[in-house]
Amino acid sequence: MNVSDEEYKVLQKLDNCHWFCKPCDNNIGQLIPTIGKLNERLTSLEHEMSQVKNEFKSKIAFKHIELETKMDKRFQEIEDKIQTCRQKHSYR
Repeated sequence: MNVSDEEYKVLQKLDNCHWFCKPCDNNIGQLIPTIGKLNERLTSLEHEMSQVKNEFKSKIAFKHIELETKMDKRFQEIEDKIQTCRQKHSYR
């Protein structure tokens, strides 16, 4: 490109001005929309992962409570059997 030194200095000072050679300009023109689409897909995946994570946590919490309840019940059954055995043997 034919850009004078003075023009180049002005362009360098602009934060929101970007210019490229013709071949690179075509590639950038394709790249920017692709990056936008990738960003949308990433946001969507992050949202889905968050939902899956929350569902997984809920299922784990439910299973934990369920197992705790079963264990408590089983321990009570064992304690009852021990008590029954003690009572039978103490009457002899």
